[in-house]
Amino acid sequence: IYIFKALKNAKIKLKLFLHAADTVWSSGTFYDQDGDGIKNFFIGSDISANKYLNPVTHNGGYINSIRTVPDQITQKKYNFRDQKVLDWQTYFDQTVYASPIIADVLPSEGSELISGTGCYFSKNGQKSGRYKAILNLKSGKLLKTLNIEQCSSGQVAVADLDADGDLDIVATSNDGDDDGNGSVVAFDPVNGTQFWITSVSWGAAGSVGPVTGDLDGNGSQEVIIADGNSTLILDGTNGGRLYEFIAGSTVSSPVIADIDGDSKPELVILGKNKLFVKTNFTNNLDSTPTSQPAYLISTSKFRMNEANTGVFGE
Repeated sequence: IYIFKALKNAKIKLKLFLHAADTVWSSGTFYDQDGDGIKNFFIGSDISANKYLNPVTHNGGYINSIRTVPDQITQKKYNFRDQKVLDWQTYFDQTVYASPIIADVLPSEGSELISGTGCYFSKNGQKSGRYKAILNLKSGKLLKTLNIEQCSSGQVAVADLDADGDLDIVATSNDGDDDGNGSVVAFDPVNGTQFWITSVSWGAAGSVGPVTGDLDGNGSQEVIIADGNSTLILDGTNGGRLYEFIAGSTVSSPVIADIDGDSKPELVILGKNKLFVKTNFTNNLDSTPTSQPAYLISTSKFRMNEANTGVFGE
């Protein structure tokens, strides 16, 4: 894991390097976890079993909280599990593919970190990793596990889907194969329960994160996913299908943005060899109205927002 310092004239300089001992799949997120004015770097990583390390490692992955100003500031390179640069490192029984998202989804905790896992490792002949995890930002303690029936390696989206004033979590899942069946799941993170689940036909949905926003201007949040062959718009209140666009080979997250400056969002979709922009959703989706502000965009893209920070509200 490399962290660079940005210099003038588009140049960079190595600030620190942490040996992760295995593959790093996820993007990272910077966030000031304790209010000291210094941002930590949060990122997922992979690990394989190694009996020669002390302590030994097991198949799985980590979420790492890395100090960007280490205790020994003159040192630039740090070994695996070096506590001089790690505030915490939380182990999971699966590799961590998903990029961490930071949002306030639980009461009395401040902001939390939400991440998913992969489905690479198996236990007793079956693939594990069927959950999303909510962690305490300061300690890395597991606060809640959101169980899913299928593998869920993609990044989550957060939005107030039921208009109760609290953020909900939307995740995608699949059966472990990109050509199998998938689903989209909405969670109430406080009680850890699913309040809707919608099946999709292509398993690629499990590795591509959803986006959320009010496309039609009636106050409710729509959930948009790419499922491998098409882009689906779902009713955020109940998971009902509102619209499907066949774009072919849609395996990246869509983007919601006001491209033409009319204060109404457009939907940008990357299909097979083509880029599509869909507009004029007002009064055309028949979604369930709520009392929330019209055309609000909660999760505009992969990495949460236009600033690409991975932090809700920035």
